[in-house]
Amino acid sequence: MENGEPGQEASILSGTVVAPEPEEYNKELEDRLYPLDELELHKRVAKNAEAQAEPSPEDLARLLGISLEVVERTRQASPDLHDSPEY
Repeated sequence: MENGEPGQEASILSGTVVAPEPEEYNKELEDRLYPLDELELHKRVAKNAEAQAEPSPEDLARLLGISLEVVERTRQASPDLHDSPEY
């Protein structure tokens, strides 16, 4: 930027070119920034499915610290988890 006298700010800044910024990232650039590893994705999906799986009666009894018979009786009394009484 050249040196100027007071009052010449408008003429000095008028020669400056400012490029407009894009609103969004280019999708190709974004894909390169955050690459999707298919193998890692499949591992995460499998791990999430395993974590959401219903535990076996033996695992549930051990986790809750109660006997297996109590767990089985409770499952027989309430066979469906999503069953709700009708009012």
